[in-house]
Amino acid sequence: MKKLIVCSLILFALACQKEEPALPPTPCEAENWGQVVITNQLSEGVDIFFDDVYKTTIGRNAVGSVEKVTPGSYLVEAKTASTTYSRNYDFEKCKINQVLIDP
Repeated sequence: MKKLIVCSLILFALACQKEEPALPPTPCEAENWGQVVITNQLSEGVDIFFDDVYKTTIGRNAVGSVEKVTPGSYLVEAKTASTTYSRNYDFEKCKINQVLIDP
């Protein structure tokens, strides 16, 4: 009989425990985006394009960023007056994705 009472109390106590509420999604999770930080190590400024769409200009030996980039694969181009540097990148959701422009 004692075992039955003890088991009943344990089951009652377990049933009364509250579940932890789920945390709300972060803005990047809810809106499906990531950030891209671009480091330009060239001695001249560059215009940055993602899949032929202009995003920003970054000065020589400077760092810039592009906010709220949809995750996926992109051809990133850095264009100077005389040269275009290009490379494919995969950007992830809720990450600070890095792009390095170097000679």
